[in-house]
Amino acid sequence: MRYVHAACGIAFLVMVAGCSPKGGDPARQSSLPVSTTLNRTDTPAIAKPLSVQKVQGDMCSGLTSAQLMPYMGAIGKQAPGKDAADTPLCAWSPNNGRMANVTLYADGNSENADNLYEKRFGDNFFEKIPLLAGYPAVRVSARADGPKRGDCMTIAAVSDRATITVFANTVGEEFPHYASMCTVSDRLAEAAIQNLKAAG
Repeated sequence: MRYVHAACGIAFLVMVAGCSPKGGDPARQSSLPVSTTLNRTDTPAIAKPLSVQKVQGDMCSGLTSAQLMPYMGAIGKQAPGKDAADTPLCAWSPNNGRMANVTLYADGNSENADNLYEKRFGDNFFEKIPLLAGYPAVRVSARADGPKRGDCMTIAAVSDRATITVFANTVGEEFPHYASMCTVSDRLAEAAIQNLKAAG
């Protein structure tokens, strides 16, 4: 299912204009060779699993306006929905189109959670990172240089079947994190996990 997210998802393309605008033709990307995989057993055990069920019922409560503001400024649009794989999401777009667009996904039946460290088809950028709010996480992008050109996705496994994912992108080269976009997706993924913990 990660390749659906990496391509931004059909629903996200409809809801938030400008998703990965410089990413090229998705049909051309699908012709790229399948990436090699990493050892599944590398994924750390999750000591304190979280349920995503509560946030799935109200995805736009998964991140607060205060948490989004440093990267978006004033929010222009907030749109709950589902992606092409039926994963619940909320997409936020800024009033200022040169700031970040953000999408939060919560998947409670994820194929990615137990083999999070496996590089998937479509992950032309893939990076394991230290535990995020206590949970294993990776960064991915459909473009090899995506995080240096305004887009990054951070995926964290919060149980053996559940993931929290944040996708952040911008077309504004003057955006402070344009060349380090994973900073945005990491910080917001961590915030979403903390909100999930607080929800109980």
